[in-house]
Amino acid sequence: MIDVKHLCPGCMEYWEDTERPCPCCGFSWKTPAKAGRELPPFTILGGRYLLGNRIGTGGFGIIYIAMDLETEETVAVKEFFPVSYAERVGQDVTALPGEDGRYFREALGSFRKEARILSGFTDVENVIRYRDYVMENKTAYLITDYVKGIDLGQYMKITGKTFSQEEVLDLMHPILMAVDTLHSRHVLHRDVSPENLILSPEGRLTLIDFGGAREYDPEDTRNLTVILKHGYAPDEQYHSGSRQGPWTDLYACCAVMYQMISGILPQDGADRRIKDDLLPLDEIGGLTVTETFARAIEKGMTIHAPDRYLSISRLMADICPEDPNAGKTESRPETYKSEPAGTAEKRTGSSEGLSDLQPYRGPESGKGEAHRAAKALAEGADKKETGHSHTFYKWLKYLIPAALILTGLIIFFSVTEKQPDQTGTTEKAATGNMDQTVEGTAEDSTDAVIVPDVTGQSLAYAEETMRKAGFDVAKVSYEYSDTVSYGDVIGYQLDMEGMRVQILVSNGRQQ
Repeated sequence: MIDVKHLCPGCMEYWEDTERPCPCCGFSWKTPAKAGRELPPFTILGGRYLLGNRIGTGGFGIIYIAMDLETEETVAVKEFFPVSYAERVGQDVTALPGEDGRYFREALGSFRKEARILSGFTDVENVIRYRDYVMENKTAYLITDYVKGIDLGQYMKITGKTFSQEEVLDLMHPILMAVDTLHSRHVLHRDVSPENLILSPEGRLTLIDFGGAREYDPEDTRNLTVILKHGYAPDEQYHSGSRQGPWTDLYACCAVMYQMISGILPQDGADRRIKDDLLPLDEIGGLTVTETFARAIEKGMTIHAPDRYLSISRLMADICPEDPNAGKTESRPETYKSEPAGTAEKRTGSSEGLSDLQPYRGPESGKGEAHRAAKALAEGADKKETGHSHTFYKWLKYLIPAALILTGLIIFFSVTEKQPDQTGTTEKAATGNMDQTVEGTAEDSTDAVIVPDVTGQSLAYAEETMRKAGFDVAKVSYEYSDTVSYGDVIGYQLDMEGMRVQILVSNGRQQ
């Protein structure tokens, strides 16, 4: 049974001498805590989750390392807290009055949807695992696995390492299988990138950050919001109403593999539409790749979606021909329809009700005494000052810790707005539209661009919503529409010159 009196809030490891800094993460009660919006260490949520320190924060929430008192396992807890629309009153997250309150409720609905989507993939390997969803303190909390490691983007940046074709296939094969499973259940991730792939010390990748994930209808994939990450998002993700499907995630997966081998961030998808300067892998000096692999990645990153592979399994059949399952399981019909065939019935349930969400049940251990000890510790906390594994990759057990130490040194000697907290691993905390970096937990990248969906809303509402999200409305255009009412938004497009959008508004039916 855990001894909560010797539990470090910085890493949730056993801490023998609490008068000295924690030997695992360096946390010390003597270090004054930075002022912030987070809940204090050793707060208990849902009678089960003992919070540790904040390990990530962003405009839409806070991520904590925590201990599941029932299973005695370390978990990640993401608190929904949109700073622009709410404030902390005691332990409660209280929505601001007026329109801000409405925005708060809408964003909370998206947070619920993320939890529901993620809960449907607890059986999928190499995907961050949902554990629980708790509603408390006038807000909501998403509990996931705590994944140790460093995000692939940081790892490549710090070490300067690129990967061989063989290494890329070893690392990415399980991720491709996982993404194909998402598609078979009519879900798009929409934010596959090195920053959302956590590399463990054992050399295993885990896909995180389901904040942009959306259910899709294979018959009509137009009604999806704009969410993208430069270099990994194809052109269709830059436009509201554009057709998105498995081919969208496939582009991102190929872009990740392109960068892993070449060390080059792929050219932006929107820029490629104007002038395509992306070199095929076998035309980049110093790289050793097979022609088959180079052509497969090139096809997967074709600008025009109908020219790409239409499923991950078809891609895998070309790049992993030795896999007996590659190409056999189709996640969608092998056609690309330029126009929707109509609005089909939703394949999965409504996001408004969460009665189907059940907490993950792990090993039964530590009940009773651990709860009582944790409660006692929480009550006295205010008295303290708070301030797929391969033999080839065994060397990662040593290289990754070294990279993490170097990360700490770089951050320590740099002046940045975002400072990591007490832990030494970097990761993301799986959420929707949460611009936050997490250390040693679960998801959302700080350079992802997420545009609110204002399709069908009034122009005034659209402009205010965009402003609240940090965007400038650069241009408003009008055109006739038989389906969208006069004055309402038909669609919108991200302007690549900064955080600006162009909005298309209906002039009503043409007389």
